[in-house]
Amino acid sequence: MGTRLSTFHWTEFTISCRTHQGVWTQHCSGLVAVRYKAEVNKDFSNEKAAEIERHRAEYRRLVDANLPVEDPKQIYATMGEVGLQWGPTFTTLTEINSGDYEAHCVLEVPSTKNWMPLGFEYPHIIHPACLDSVIQMTIPASTPVNTPLQNARIPRFIESFYIVSYLSQV
Repeated sequence: MGTRLSTFHWTEFTISCRTHQGVWTQHCSGLVAVRYKAEVNKDFSNEKAAEIERHRAEYRRLVDANLPVEDPKQIYATMGEVGLQWGPTFTTLTEINSGDYEAHCVLEVPSTKNWMPLGFEYPHIIHPACLDSVIQMTIPASTPVNTPLQNARIPRFIESFYIVSYLSQV
């Protein structure tokens, strides 16, 4: 399903990997669209500002809530015990503070060029390692405080996800 707006172009994608034995496994598929910045209707600019302020207020609330600090290395080790294992490029969460079904995390954008042949990498709005780290943040955010992770937990479906290529200060 797409749109007829000229600011959208939908493209189908799949994410797969190949084992050393040459067997392909599909991990994800879906549709992705690039939405080009459209002119803002001045009559509704205060609605966009209000939405941005709601997100900032929620972020500030989480930071000021003094949620318990988690050790990222321990969290990754625990996730590894239930089958969620990431290599060094994808273990980028550096701070995790989580409470009952809420969390705020900090991730370090990895220098993935170091892992690529000849240091070559296509430009990305968001690199797959960063996107994966954002998704990893849902694990502490969907777990009650002081509850050990018993089962692997990853999203099976994301209805919508919005990524901007620029960020203003929070």
